[in-house]
Amino acid sequence: TTEERIERVERFLIEQLALHQKGDIAPAVRHLWQRRGQVRICEMTRELGIGERQLQRKFLEYIGATPKQTARLVRFIHAYQKLRQPFESLTRAAHLSGYYDQAHFIREFKEFSGLTPRQLLSRSQVSSFEL
Repeated sequence: TTEERIERVERFLIEQLALHQKGDIAPAVRHLWQRRGQVRICEMTRELGIGERQLQRKFLEYIGATPKQTARLVRFIHAYQKLRQPFESLTRAAHLSGYYDQAHFIREFKEFSGLTPRQLLSRSQVSSFEL
């Protein structure tokens, strides 16, 4: 299932972090995945006991993106998974994924995939891994 695929990808990514001596950032990545990207960076730094600038430097060094960019990507993946569920509306998927409004939701979909949510859903051959 899609959920199982995401869990496998998450486990793989966390294992890769551990293999490359990047364990100090693994809790932050896990934090983002557990909260499906719906986290404020200042709250995350407080919970993890690390400074915001230090967290940003670590993310850039190990992942190549800032914590905020990574959170946006995680939220996008979660929203896409929600949309793939039967009978899930665009509005409900946007709301459940933490988007402020549908315009913001559509704008992020275009930014990450190059397509609107409806266009992306119409391509039945697109899997979560291809995103």
